[in-house]
Amino acid sequence: MQRYDLRHLHNDFYDRMGELLESGLNVNEVGIFLFEVGDFSSIQKSADFIRESGHELMNSLKFNEVDWTIVVKKLDEKTIADKKEAAAKAAALAEEKRIEAEKAAAEAKAKEEAEKAAAEAKAKEEAEKAAAEAKAKEEAEKAAAEAKAKEEAEKAAAEAKAKEEAEKAAAEAKAKEEAEKAAAEAKAKEEAEKVAAEAKAKEEAEKAAAEAKAKEEAEKAAAEAKAKEEAEKVAAEAKAKEEAEKAAAEAKAKEEAEKAAAEAKAKEEAKKAAAEAKAKEEAEKAAAEAKAKEEAKKAATKKAPVKKAPTKKAPAKKAPAKKSTASKPKAK
Repeated sequence: MQRYDLRHLHNDFYDRMGELLESGLNVNEVGIFLFEVGDFSSIQKSADFIRESGHELMNSLKFNEVDWTIVVKKLDEKTIADKKEAAAKAAALAEEKRIEAEKAAAEAKAKEEAEKAAAEAKAKEEAEKAAAEAKAKEEAEKAAAEAKAKEEAEKAAAEAKAKEEAEKAAAEAKAKEEAEKAAAEAKAKEEAEKVAAEAKAKEEAEKAAAEAKAKEEAEKAAAEAKAKEEAEKVAAEAKAKEEAEKAAAEAKAKEEAEKAAAEAKAKEEAKKAAAEAKAKEEAEKAAAEAKAKEEAKKAATKKAPVKKAPTKKAPAKKAPAKKSTASKPKAK
């Protein structure tokens, strides 16, 4: 085991560390390298340097507040070649998976857009049906409800659009930053690896894998942002639909209440009219009876003879009864 202090080289210790790996250590021997932390970028760069050289990074840990150590095991050429071959296979497999993921994402997107179009068509049909029913029942209330629903829908659409544009801009900025960072790291990595000619093939394979991973992460972030945006859009559409249905239900309830009130009023007026007709009929009947009674009384008064005062007369003598002269029939 060998220990090397590279702190005096500050951030430019990579070349020296590569020389020590090749000439200072034996195969399967472990070396400990001590260097300054600096802006902390050296920690990851040193680990990448060791992996790209084909040797085994056994440990990477903090030495003190300003220094760092890595423990490296030197491997033989065959092991390094095997590791490079495995890395190349892994990169190829990663590329195949990325292509499959892009294809699946495209299919999912097409399916989602088709479902979205169907949902929008259905929502539009239901909205038109509700609007037609509301218009037939209460045109004035429908106009107010439609104006309010339209205003809220436009407001929600404007907010969703503004949020979508902000998220899109943030995603683009992040992707650009990550691409620039990946490019800078790849450039530094390439310059450091030029020293070791035998590690060039591995460097190119790992660089391609890193770029594929960066691209995959950028596409994943974009897909997540798009999924979030579409979920918010669906939620806004559902809210607008719910408010439209609520307005239609309120209009229907108000209409039914007014209809019930009108029916009750009509029933009351009919009952009142019947009562008035009955009272009028009874009054006419009473008047007719009174008139008939009056006319009968008048007729009776007109026909009755005038009574004279009685005068005293001698009682008249009754004539004697005459005997019947009719002969009785003879018996045979």
